[in-house]
Amino acid sequence: MAAGKPIVAVRAAAVPEVVRNGILVEPENTEALAAGIERLYRSPDLRHSLASAGCRDVERFDVHRIAAVFLSKVAKVAPGIAASVSDSNLDTVTLGGRSC
Repeated sequence: MAAGKPIVAVRAAAVPEVVRNGILVEPENTEALAAGIERLYRSPDLRHSLASAGCRDVERFDVHRIAAVFLSKVAKVAPGIAASVSDSNLDTVTLGGRSC
């Protein structure tokens, strides 16, 4: 999703929670997987729509956003610990290759 590409994935484990805008198929159903890929191949509008939606969805996984939510919860129970972590400490984490 962060690469700006549409997703065809297997509906298993936590995949449906992560891939909200994509084509999900049942595990071990190679025909459905092939049909999903073909559907994207034949529909530029669908490819564009799913890729754009995926780019918006991937923001849920931004390290700074996740850390801010986590630290706000930590601050409620351990304010000293939360205060010692700054946003600049998170700059060591990179998500290379993003194109969204």
